[in-house]
Amino acid sequence: ASFDGTARLWSADSGRLLRTFAGHGDEVRSAVCSPDGARVLTAARDRTAKVWSADTGDCLLTLVGHHREVTAAFFSPDGALVLTTSADGTARLWDAASGLCLHTLAAGEREFTFAAFSPDGARVLTVASLSVLPKVPKVWDAKSGECLCEFRCLEEPGTSVDAVFFAPSGARLLTVSSDCTVSRWDARCGERLGESRLPSLRLAAAAVNSDFTKLLLAGRDGAASMLSLPSGSLHQDLDGIGGGGCSAAF
Repeated sequence: ASFDGTARLWSADSGRLLRTFAGHGDEVRSAVCSPDGARVLTAARDRTAKVWSADTGDCLLTLVGHHREVTAAFFSPDGALVLTTSADGTARLWDAASGLCLHTLAAGEREFTFAAFSPDGARVLTVASLSVLPKVPKVWDAKSGECLCEFRCLEEPGTSVDAVFFAPSGARLLTVSSDCTVSRWDARCGERLGESRLPSLRLAAAAVNSDFTKLLLAGRDGAASMLSLPSGSLHQDLDGIGGGGCSAAF
């Protein structure tokens, strides 16, 4: 995805350029491949998202309906749905075959800063914020568009939810706040199941491993810690990073 209004597909083996997807009227904010690799989904500042053929580079669908820039777009795990988020304060669910808008998820006066499908694609997780208000994670039913539950994570003034993760089963949810409070939730009803905190770490980034047994936290001052899940207990401090952290991954 590029500021020049295009997205490009490259061979991971050779580094060769395979396709250039051109057609947006402004910078492209995100680009992802469908689960089967047959399509590419882009989101742009021109208020649209587009679905492209990965094989030919042709535009298959243009998703129109947002009133401000589309900040991100995602395929559901089965590739049947598209989820978009926008600076207009809404997220939208679309039929990935027809381009029909199925549901509009409203953030009110807030703006969605994060969105994701649950592992089974049945629910949608969003996080919305406003500069003077805390971020609020919500879980929505992908079929009906109804809000199923809301997570009241923040109890300390000035903190924010900086990372959210679904467990592989989809039954549990993990939130990491800027003060490094790690909260575990029942994703079906919003009940808090437990929490732990690393008060000495100023959070820059977080990541979980594939089997959801470890949580990696990177700090702004170069410190990093690994926690065991689901307990949230400290597993290991990682030293020697140097400088400030900006990303974390397994």
